[in-house]
Amino acid sequence: MDDRLIKLGMSSDFSGFRETENENDKKCNTGKGNAELDVLFSIDRAGVKQQLTELWLDESIMEPSLRDDYIHIEALVGRFGREFIEDKYINERTVCKALKNMRELYAKIKGE
Repeated sequence: MDDRLIKLGMSSDFSGFRETENENDKKCNTGKGNAELDVLFSIDRAGVKQQLTELWLDESIMEPSLRDDYIHIEALVGRFGREFIEDKYINERTVCKALKNMRELYAKIKGE
């Protein structure tokens, strides 16, 4: 995976991004490299929405749909899980554990 940060059309508000990192940033995690991460992780909801608008993207994805899509997501994970089991990427225990964890998290969220 490429370690470079790519601008992807960011405005001057995100001038902390740069395309490559220097050797000092790779050797130790102090200095300018951490400052860039601080900028990256401090972007707020309004900033993301503004960037979506500037890039002519649909900013409605920032609003909750108020739909419960869990059943569809569980079916999708189950389907891909079966395919990955057949292709021997993962084992059945892993898929069952992931589905169990999803169900437990869903129950917590729903307050059951």
